[in-house]
Amino acid sequence: MYPHMERSIALNHGDLSITVLSFGAILHRFTYKGKNLIISLDDEASYRNDPWHTGAVIGRHAGRINSKGELGGEPISLESTDYFQLHGGSAGFSKKDWVFTEVGTLPYPYVTLSLLSGDGDSGFPGNLQVSLTYTLKENQLELRYQAETDQSTWVNLTNHTYFQWDRTPFLNRLIFEIPAYGILATDEQLLPTGAIIPISQTDMNFNQPCVLGHKRLDHVYMLEDSTVKPVRVIDPLTSLGMEMWTDQPSVVVFTPESRNSFCLEAQRPPNAPSFPNLGSVALHPHEVYSQTTSYRIFDL
Repeated sequence: MYPHMERSIALNHGDLSITVLSFGAILHRFTYKGKNLIISLDDEASYRNDPWHTGAVIGRHAGRINSKGELGGEPISLESTDYFQLHGGSAGFSKKDWVFTEVGTLPYPYVTLSLLSGDGDSGFPGNLQVSLTYTLKENQLELRYQAETDQSTWVNLTNHTYFQWDRTPFLNRLIFEIPAYGILATDEQLLPTGAIIPISQTDMNFNQPCVLGHKRLDHVYMLEDSTVKPVRVIDPLTSLGMEMWTDQPSVVVFTPESRNSFCLEAQRPPNAPSFPNLGSVALHPHEVYSQTTSYRIFDL
């Protein structure tokens, strides 16, 4: 592999095309049959000043996490402005300059970006080497992450793309299907408390296809198995649909009305280091963190 000094790289395959920025490893454009499906800002300067993390990779730890913790008997104190850290802190992966390390066409068009996050970055221990490969397949965009560390640390990565294929208000009419067994309970600051609320006991149950209507989501759904049954969003007006397939155990579904868009952030459960029942996000030397998530676009 060798570094590419470009600030952006475009890929095309069939009906799909993407543009990726080195800053934040941002997915800048994602088009299907010539229509951009996501929110795209005007230029790199806009992304650097963007508080929404639009299109960017989130790390080292996605979502909210207690700023004080312990790993392997050693205390960890994360950079924070409150009692928790959000999306990797003020200098998280979404605000870093990545490097394009490889571009290819076989068996499908792909581009790989890499990042070295140094020991102590935002309070996380260990030098962490991270890579992300965007690959265009048949009507599908695949994101494959890998990471290795020289000290035990926490790693939980996701992508924060805002999907918006109609600029007129379209959230209310969308049909969501989320194969989940529960939702994480949170405190008043949306920090998970460790409790999992059975999906049947909530009014946010989308196990069967359901119109979003006036509901607005900012919830961590604990997935049944999204490698078998995907998260699906359908727009009956434009006759467009999207499926998210992932090997991750949870997804944050975010539908901010102020942005007329939705996010599907596949990841391990936020704040898992504080609650063993949510599974481990620890990465140790000689181990490899890996994650694969893909978005498939289709016509109804």
